Amino acid sequence: VVVPGLGEGVYYMSIPKYLDAFEEVLGFRPYAGTLNVKLDEESLKARRELRSQNLGFRIEGFVLDGREFSGVTVYKAVIVSNGVSVAGAALDIDKTKHGDDVLELIAPVKLRDALNLRDGDPVEVIILG
Repeated sequence: VVVPGLGEGVYYMSIPKYLDAFEEVLGFRPYAGTLNVKLDEESLKARRELRSQNLGFRIEGFVLDGREFSGVTVYKAVIVSNGVSVAGAALDIDKTKHGDDVLELIAPVKLRDALNLRDGDPVEVIILG
């Protein structure tokens, strides 16, 4: 289900090094922000299994202006809700304030608007292999 974020996705999605890497891997520049989804137990187990399958694209961490930025594994995905689907990606961020049960999603559009989402709405995330 959709949950509120910390408001930090906008900042990270504005850093050119991340944007360039996402565009190279995904073929699009993401909307400036992420959609946070709280995973149920079954989805959390699937996320842990996914990590061992080596399906994602790795973006290594880097240092910019003396600040260290975390690496991230990017999984191409389709995000579905209310009968509408959007091509995007799921992020597995090395250092995050969220627990494993929160998945951050990106897309070339604002997912809340494109899928007409509010906090608490169910979302299906299909990882593409």
